[in-house]
Amino acid sequence: MHHRTLGGGDGPRISALCLGAMPFGTTVDERTAFALLDRFAEAGGTFVDTANNYACWVPGATGDESERVLGRWLRSRRAADRTVLATKAGARPDPARGPRWPANAEGLGAGALRTALDGSLRRLGTDRVDLYYAHVEDRTVPLAETVETLAGFVRDGRVGTLGPATTRPGGWPRPGSTPPSADCPASAPYSSGTPICGRVPSRRPASNGRPTRNSSTTRPRTPI
Repeated sequence: MHHRTLGGGDGPRISALCLGAMPFGTTVDERTAFALLDRFAEAGGTFVDTANNYACWVPGATGDESERVLGRWLRSRRAADRTVLATKAGARPDPARGPRWPANAEGLGAGALRTALDGSLRRLGTDRVDLYYAHVEDRTVPLAETVETLAGFVRDGRVGTLGPATTRPGGWPRPGSTPPSADCPASAPYSSGTPICGRVPSRRPASNGRPTRNSSTTRPRTPI
């Protein structure tokens, strides 16, 4: 397995291949998912992608399934410190927004993002994710609100790096087009699926008995 440094000279080492966990717990049962994760890790894979809505479109699913299965694997294999985690927020169904998905997606408002991150950390059984994506665009919310909320997750140490996952041209600014700060520095030219801001904090102590996560970032690309 090839590995590379992501996010510049100070970035973590990650496997060049990412294992997408979208169907885990729905169309791929837990036993099969564990076998795939085990084989990926044995081959040197370190980087796994999921989202807080995978796979809500499967009949009977809620969107919890992929993160829950991945969290159980991390605990059972004690693999949290050697696995680079990416997850996403913004596309999870919110019944308060209506009965049909994706029209009722949670969106990228401050409250929705805080709820989304809390849920992902709980399901994954960790106190930190390495890469946190805005899964979709939400033009009903000021971009500054979304970016500042996400930057707050980096400041408090619960997220390593931020990025957009599914965007249209012009949907997100280039990193250098907004004033840089300690948490959102100007960086390399933006392309969809590339982390755009966020500084990886130092390793944090475990909380409430959850596994401690290493500082790391990743570059997954998956559909909604």
